[in-house]
Order: sequence, then structure tokens, then C-alpha cells
Amino acid sequence: MPAKPQVRPLYREYFTAPDQGVAYLEIPKCACTSIKGAIARATVDDPPQGWRIHQDFPTEFVVAEHRLDRSRFFAFTFVRHPIDRFVSFYRDKVLGWDPAIKPELEAIGVHHRMPIGELIATLARHPPEAYEKHVRPQHVFLLSARGALTVDFLGRLERTEADWSRVTRLAGLELDLGHEHRQAKEGRLPISPADYERLLGLYAKDFELLGYERVGLAEAAERHGLVVADAAKGGPKGRGRPPST
Repeated sequence: MPAKPQVRPLYREYFTAPDQGVAYLEIPKCACTSIKGAIARATVDDPPQGWRIHQDFPTEFVVAEHRLDRSRFFAFTFVRHPIDRFVSFYRDKVLGWDPAIKPELEAIGVHHRMPIGELIATLARHPPEAYEKHVRPQHVFLLSARGALTVDFLGRLERTEADWSRVTRLAGLELDLGHEHRQAKEGRLPISPADYERLLGLYAKDFELLGYERVGLAEAAERHGLVVADAAKGGPKGRGRPPST
């Protein structure tokens, strides 16, 4: 069993367009690739060929929370239904595996193709602040140590087009969001009723803060690409099939 990781002070990063007075607080798995791309296009006139937004965003425009003058910036971010975000993380970073964040995942005991129930149990052994950022609860990004919101506007991934229009209107600028890194879904992920209840518990504060609806497993399975697992047999129950990995 890996050593329990130390919880360090959270480092929040804002991706800024200073001339436009806009600052985006990154929350991974919530359209961050598209949003960072839009912010970068406002700061860089001619991005180079093969631009990699997560690696190549100009560092002079990435500002730590304690250095950001909130009076000079309109700060915003986008959030996502907690279960949908968790499923996206599991497909992309655990089943798909991501070498770039392998050390952070392994530090909390997450390994490649880990069963979803085992992942939930592993996360439950750590405080939310210690989770790797792609699976870290959203309230950890959104609330300061004093409990204040770290942004001026919260958009929702589920209504991206409308909320992005509100961002540009409130900020007084024109920015095309574009669409990048859309994840293809493959099959349904089996999860037991007990594990689903544990998962709701892990993200309880996100549901409370963000106002997303908590639903039963049968409805969640339809919404989020899950399938109810038969706890006695360890296989899927009802419609759908587990993903081929």
C-alpha cells in the first residue's frame, strides 16, 4: 500500500488575458482544453504549429491565486455534474491511463484499469485535497480557505454555449470557444449500488454547492454511461455492457 500523500496548500491557477481583463480558473474535465484555447487565442496573435494548450500556454499569463488582483479581472470557470466528471476521469485517466499524471495517481494508490469500485474505495481513504486534480472535487477549487468563491461567474458544461455567451457578454469581449478533446464513450461502466452510494458521498459537497440533482442508480446509469452491477456475481445487471479494455 502506498504511503499516504501529504496534503499541501492547494495551488489554484488562473489562465489570464490581461488586456481583456479575463481570468479563467482551471477545473480539469470541465471543457478546460477548449476554454484555455480560447483564452490563449486572446493573448497570442499567431500560435505556432502543433500548439499543445496544456504544455504551451504562455507562462507569463498563468497566475497563482495569491498573485491575482481580482479587482482587475473578471474571473470565471465551468463546472460539471460530479458523476459525469468522475466517469470521464475514469475512462480517460484510469482505463485509458495518462503517463503525464501517473506519479500523482500512483501516489494515492490508483493504478491502470483499476476496477471502479476499488477506485472509489481508494479515494475514500484520502482527503479531497489529496486527490489528483482531474478527480479532485470541484468545491476544493471553488472555495478559498475562508469559504469565499474564487470566481465571479460559474458556467455549467451542460449548457456550455449559453453560459459561454454570458461570459463573453459580462467580460465585454468576443471569443470563440471552439470544441476540443471530446471523449468517445465506449460501452457502459458497471458499478454496484453500494459503490454508487459511496461515490455520491465522495462528491456530496459538490452536489450541495453546485446544485446538481442526486438521482438513484438506475437513472444515473442512463444519464452517465453506467450499468448496474450484480454485486453477487460481479457482472453487469440490466441493459448495457462493460467497456472493452
